[in-house]
Amino acid sequence: MKRLAKFSEDLQQCKQAEDVFQLMQNYAKSIGFEYSAFGQVANNPASDATTVKHYGMVNYPAAWVEQYESQGLYRVDPIVQRGHEIDELFIWSKMKDSIQLTREEAGVLSAAVEHGLNDGITIPLHGRSGKPGLICFATSDERPLTPGTINEAHAMALLAFSKLDKMLMDGTAVSRLSKRQVECLYWTAMGKSSKAIADILDLKENTVTYHIKTAMKHLGTKNRTVAVLKCITAGAFHID
Repeated sequence: MKRLAKFSEDLQQCKQAEDVFQLMQNYAKSIGFEYSAFGQVANNPASDATTVKHYGMVNYPAAWVEQYESQGLYRVDPIVQRGHEIDELFIWSKMKDSIQLTREEAGVLSAAVEHGLNDGITIPLHGRSGKPGLICFATSDERPLTPGTINEAHAMALLAFSKLDKMLMDGTAVSRLSKRQVECLYWTAMGKSSKAIADILDLKENTVTYHIKTAMKHLGTKNRTVAVLKCITAGAFHID
């Protein structure tokens, strides 16, 4: 419990999604999981296919990641399919007993083992984006996973996802801001008034006010400070 409390405390200091993943990865290693991954599952209506976006948050063996992506194995990966369909944690090694795998699905699991992913767990998660999220932890250890380790990893994943979900949602909104909107919020963060920002950017004061209000609307807030914090969290700019 002390270790989990420390993780929760450290989590509050994370400013970007990559920081959350690194913290989660380090914690996972401390309880026996060498590999970690985060991804969001989405259906592509145009091709009727399931895709996974991991934002670079995966530390599986490089050779496995390359094979997985180049061959589009997510289309037949039972971990992705099962995580997309259910709402509870599941253990990879027990999938063969709980569901009937196709030859292709069994092949994906066998290939993963060949690359050192002998067993693991997946925690399906649902956030504000509407896209199911998956956090996976894997190990090369051939010994069975213990209930204590599984429970601790589960709790850590829930904490991490609550932070990741907010960051990714904010990041998506921030990415839609115009260059001028970001500039206005940056100078707001530097303590400048709309009039001062107008002088700096050679704009009219009303125009600056309009850019800031529009940015706040995109970011879902009526507070300039919150808008600035969302930009900083999403990495739009940094304050030294």
